[in-house]
Amino acid sequence: MYSTLGDLLRFDQALRSGKLLGRKVLRRLWTTTPESRARLPYGMGFTVLELPGDTVVGHGGGIDGVSDSFEMHLGTGVTAIVLAAAVSYLLNDLWTFGLGRLRGKAASRG
Repeated sequence: MYSTLGDLLRFDQALRSGKLLGRKVLRRLWTTTPESRARLPYGMGFTVLELPGDTVVGHGGGIDGVSDSFEMHLGTGVTAIVLAAAVSYLLNDLWTFGLGRLRGKAASRG
C-alpha cells in the first residue's frame, strides 16, 4: 500500500463532498448486487454494511505484513482508517475490539 492516513482522509473528503465523483456514480458504487448480498455485501470496490440508522462503506486488505481498513459511516459522518504493520488477523482483532464498538455507537445515534 502506498498511502498515508492523510491520503485516505483526503479521499474520504473528496468522496463525501462530491468533488471526486458525482452522487449518481457513488450510489452505483455503494449499491450491492443480489449475488454479493448472499456472501459479503459488496458494491463496486466497496463493502456495504447496512446498520440501523447508518450505512457503512469501505474496503480493507493486507499483504506481506501490512494491513489496512477504511470505513465511511455515511449516516453519521464518521470515517475510520487503520493502517497497520501487522498480519491481517491482528488487524481484524483490533477492528472487532475498537471499531466494532464505534459501529454500535454510530448505529444507536439514529
